Amino acid sequence: MDFVARLAGDEFALLLSETGSENVRLVLDKLQTALTEAMNDGWRVTFSIGAVTFNDPLPTAEEMIAKADELMYSIKLSGKNRIEHSVLDVPNKTDHLVRCSNCRTSFAATSHACPICGGTTLLDLQPAEHNSPKEECKPTSLI
Repeated sequence: MDFVARLAGDEFALLLSETGSENVRLVLDKLQTALTEAMNDGWRVTFSIGAVTFNDPLPTAEEMIAKADELMYSIKLSGKNRIEHSVLDVPNKTDHLVRCSNCRTSFAATSHACPICGGTTLLDLQPAEHNSPKEECKPTSLI
């Protein structure tokens, strides 16, 4: 089942729970075409889209959103109006993620300041411990 959610302001997330990396580009191209056509009435709008396919989904939705968010913000900082897709085969179990409350960049908590804006007010994205047995997972894409 697919989900669309508004995260904040002009940020949206699509969870494509059964879409593997080989089909994500088709979805991204259709999405970009539809958005561009919808804004073709003289609006100057860019679309920075970060898509991540998790072959082994992370323990929490927050962690998966943080990875897609990190990719999207790197696109915005490098010129905007682009689409990038990355595939994570095996999550790094040692990463402890935090998100900057100023610019919303997610990064490993090895630093006490945001590498983008220098902000020091950070939201802890460390997942709660899970005691449930691991189920076999299908690839999941988050855009």
